[in-house]
Amino acid sequence: MDITNNTSPSKDSPMPPAATVKIKVARRKKAKAQDGDKPPPKNKAKVREDFESDEAWFAHKHRRKKKNENMAKLREQKKLENLGSPARDTELAPGQAGPSVPKPRPKGKRKSEATEGTARKRYKTEPSPQPSPEFIQGSSKDCTLPSTSVPTDVSKSSSIATRDPNIDPRLYEDTRDPRTETSNAPPSPAPPLAPSTVESPTKETECPREAPEQFEPPEPSPHFEPPEPSPHFEPPEPSPHFEPPEPSPRFETPEPSPHFEDSPDSPLTVIQTPPNSRLPSSGIIDLLPDPDVKVSSFAKEVVWGGRYRTLLPWISRSNKRSHNLLEYDAEHVKQLAETVKDADECPFITTLYKASFPLKSKLADRIQEELAHGKTVVLKGWEVEEVPLTTEGVFENFQLRKDFPVTVHDSLQRKQNFQLSHIIMPFEQFVKNTQDEKCIQCILDCPNKGAFIPSFMEHLDEGHHGWFHLHEAYDDRVAMSIDAVKTRSWTLLHQPLFHTYSHHDADGYATWSFVLKGAKIWVELRPSGYELVKDRAGLFAMHSDYHHRYTGDKWWYKYGETSDRYAIYAEQGDIIVQAPNAWHEVYSPNKSVVAGGHLYTYNALHLTEINRYYDTIYPFQVTNQSHVSAQLTLVRMLLVIPDRTDKVYYRKPVTALCRMILMPHEYIDPSDNQYDGYLRALEQFKLDEELGSEKKKSGAPDLNPNPLSSTYTLHEDEKDAYRLAKFMVKKYKLNIRVSRVKRIGDGVYEGTADDDYLFENLPWMDPGPRLNFGKDLNAYRIKTKKK
Repeated sequence: MDITNNTSPSKDSPMPPAATVKIKVARRKKAKAQDGDKPPPKNKAKVREDFESDEAWFAHKHRRKKKNENMAKLREQKKLENLGSPARDTELAPGQAGPSVPKPRPKGKRKSEATEGTARKRYKTEPSPQPSPEFIQGSSKDCTLPSTSVPTDVSKSSSIATRDPNIDPRLYEDTRDPRTETSNAPPSPAPPLAPSTVESPTKETECPREAPEQFEPPEPSPHFEPPEPSPHFEPPEPSPHFEPPEPSPRFETPEPSPHFEDSPDSPLTVIQTPPNSRLPSSGIIDLLPDPDVKVSSFAKEVVWGGRYRTLLPWISRSNKRSHNLLEYDAEHVKQLAETVKDADECPFITTLYKASFPLKSKLADRIQEELAHGKTVVLKGWEVEEVPLTTEGVFENFQLRKDFPVTVHDSLQRKQNFQLSHIIMPFEQFVKNTQDEKCIQCILDCPNKGAFIPSFMEHLDEGHHGWFHLHEAYDDRVAMSIDAVKTRSWTLLHQPLFHTYSHHDADGYATWSFVLKGAKIWVELRPSGYELVKDRAGLFAMHSDYHHRYTGDKWWYKYGETSDRYAIYAEQGDIIVQAPNAWHEVYSPNKSVVAGGHLYTYNALHLTEINRYYDTIYPFQVTNQSHVSAQLTLVRMLLVIPDRTDKVYYRKPVTALCRMILMPHEYIDPSDNQYDGYLRALEQFKLDEELGSEKKKSGAPDLNPNPLSSTYTLHEDEKDAYRLAKFMVKKYKLNIRVSRVKRIGDGVYEGTADDDYLFENLPWMDPGPRLNFGKDLNAYRIKTKKK
């Protein structure tokens, strides 16, 4: 008896209503497309023409890239969590239903599999169970179906139900006999068959799965004996490549701590769970310490802006581990994380992308325009190889030996004395301290001989350009200050959980920072109404909120309640360029390596001037280091202007530069003896220029009785810079007056109502109108060279 079921569909065969509707819809769409009314594609990807500018287009691409990366991390994390569940290897008793085990597909794609996909697409049904690859019609071998199927008694006879087109086709998937599905075409409704009269064998067989109650399984045919078990359908063994993840070695098992309970006496109640109980990871990116770093198991977690999760600074006391010795640091970082806004909302932070600027000079010009208005620039799109914070990694990239002595800033030492937090140790010891949970340290001035300086810096760093542009004009200066070399490039190395409090960089420098490893949370600070201040006294009063104070036996920090705080979440490859006088603080959630440097640019020198002026009134309190080469660098910059008259200059920055050259004593701390000889020699030169050498010999008082004056003689570039500054002030009517400010108390300043050039037009950070020098300076420059 031939019971082969020809399942090839015919024209008269009824089709499921859903499929019929879809075919009609497809025909209507095809007809509309032929008439020219083509429907718009679904989920159309955005292209360049959808955006107004290249910057918006590259910003969209960068956001899409970061979103895909974050989603991939979340999927990988979820995958690892699922792999951690225990495997079910318990054998099932006869008649007991168990979990479905995936069946491996045999090598090579059978023709029936290809046809099955077509049927599934047409009828929207689940794939039907396939017979064993060794199944041969008419075989005399015993048939044993896979062990994952449910055993069922099929000794009694049954009938095959008729397929009703009004019934969901998926209901028929469990009633089809796999032994009759030998055709490559999808099944079609079959006519009703009479009950089988063939006696069933005495031996029970297994069905693929349990059939629905309304249908009984068909009686097996005597023409088919069960084949032997197929090796292709054995359940797959657990893969050794996916073992359940082990607990992270970074966190020890915490001891019982009252801070994990809802206690009002707890100093920190950010999250009332131990570190091993992580927050929900949906939408949150972890910036946690590296696995090879040992931190306290009691360190609390905090989320920045609802996006990034970090640990708070924590060093446990020896006799009571639940007590944090850095309680003040942790409270400050917690408050900072809860109040920061995202940098995308900040009006004085600009994000640029490397792909938008094919020319380095154009990128440098754009950055200069942003710095001229006091804005911070975040550059993205730089690819750089990670620099590991190890003795080998630092030596390979910065040639720093492991026995090299470095100055380390220590968090515990800073708690005792904020200004004396330095410890000198070999660099190898600093790296080993990452394994000590009682050490949270950093190096802020690691030597760097120029590694990782971005290529566009040759156009942006105009102070460094001044040193080399005039190397032939002034041959009496045979040496370049070592401070000028070290200022151009340095390296920052941080252990996890170190926080750098608010400050602005010394001597009015702009700063660039290139993240080579880890992450940085860069917080820009700005008081409310900062741009509309009308005098220097009010400006300096706002700065006082960022000072560290000492009362009793404790250093403390008055956090500005009226300040706006914007967080830049910098990752590996990001570059941050800050304008002069930018107040900021930085948190390092994990090990980080940052290459950076200082620079001067012409268009932001009015911000340099206000920064240096403030540091003389409140010296060595808010800056990170003073630079003895700053004044001489400004001298060289002024002398380059006559040879670069094609550049765009602004009135306020040029006025500030001339003022710092003519009155350097107002920008140099009087207690700094390194400048004492220079200041005295310059005063003597002024007297010679104003009174003339004859009048000086006839009885003018000697302003230089100090014997140090005889050890310092002004170079020709310093003399020419003074003459050029006087000429420019007179020629272009530059107002170099400033309002005098005196500090009379903590956060209290008083000043005169002088006509200050910086506040001629508001906002005061605006560089003012452009200046056109023409040929006047070129003629003066040629005259100076002839002299």
